[in-house]
Amino acid sequence: MTAVEIRQIIVRAMNEWVGAADRPEWAAKLVDPGQDVRFTDLDVDSLAAAEISMLLEDETGYACDLGDFVAYPSIQTLAEFISGEIGDRSD
Repeated sequence: MTAVEIRQIIVRAMNEWVGAADRPEWAAKLVDPGQDVRFTDLDVDSLAAAEISMLLEDETGYACDLGDFVAYPSIQTLAEFISGEIGDRSD
């Protein structure tokens, strides 16, 4: 699974769990794959991160934990990290 595909999963989760789709300033940033948005800029708290993690695990098989949101604090960096982890497991 590519970082682009994982980014799409994260964006879908952001829209579902954080209500980003209801906030035009956030929605505009999320639809633009050229923008690397930090989770803190989207008010992602630990509960939202846990919900996003569950969706990521369901769809990618990677068990994302809250520490990953700290180590990879933006949508793009987390997507790239997970993509690399999934790729490493398939080798």
